[in-house]
Amino acid sequence: MFPMNTGLYPTPYHVLNDNPTSLERYFDKLGLRKRGDMIWKLSYQFVSSKWRRASDLCGIGKYGEDAYRMLCLGHTDLEPDDRYLRLYLDWLQRDTQFMEHNGMTDSEFMIDDPVLKYYTINLRSI
Repeated sequence: MFPMNTGLYPTPYHVLNDNPTSLERYFDKLGLRKRGDMIWKLSYQFVSSKWRRASDLCGIGKYGEDAYRMLCLGHTDLEPDDRYLRLYLDWLQRDTQFMEHNGMTDSEFMIDDPVLKYYTINLRSI
C-alpha cells in the first residue's frame, strides 16, 4: 500500500515531517528503494521553490510535464510522445470547445507569460 493512499501523508507537508529513509519502507518490497527519497525531494521542491513547470520538480520528466499541462492546465499546444496522452489530446480537440484567453496568465503565480497558452475547457453538450 502506498503511503499517500493510506492517509498518512495527505499533503506534501506531512511527507516533509517524516524523513526520506522512513518513506522507503513503503517501496522496498517493490524494488523501488529510492522512491522514498525522491518523493521527499519532490515534496520539498513543491512547497519551497518557485517552480514554473512540472518538469522543474524532482522526478518529473516529459510525460509528467505533458500530463500536467494537459490535465491540470488544459493546454492543447503540445505533442506528447505517450500514446494515451495523444489519444486524450485528440479527444479534447474533437469533443470539447476551447476559449483562448486574451491575456496569457500563469495560473500558479499569476504572472503574465507570453509563452504559455491556457484555455478554458467546456464540454460540448450532445
